[in-house]
Amino acid sequence: MLINVDAVACNLAQLYKTEFSGNKTGRYKISKADLRVLANGASRLETGTLQRIIGSAVVNHNLLLIPLDDILENASAFGLMMNDPDWRVVPRHVVAAQAAA
Repeated sequence: MLINVDAVACNLAQLYKTEFSGNKTGRYKISKADLRVLANGASRLETGTLQRIIGSAVVNHNLLLIPLDDILENASAFGLMMNDPDWRVVPRHVVAAQAAA
């Protein structure tokens, strides 16, 4: 089955802007099963396909897609949040100082 990763990323971005669970917009998590539904009902999503979805979400929609099972044991979900342009960027000299400490 051919999966349009850009369409999946677009759907994820639209969900970010959709009101549910008492919030008008904002970060959310989505199960791998529900992500497969957005991918035209794919029975499974290969690692390369997931990486392309994540890439499209970042590049085309400024959306961070974080595989939670990489962070939380047995999570089987993804966390999503918009990349906030107001986030502080750690200056290189601060990183160097911390590394030397």
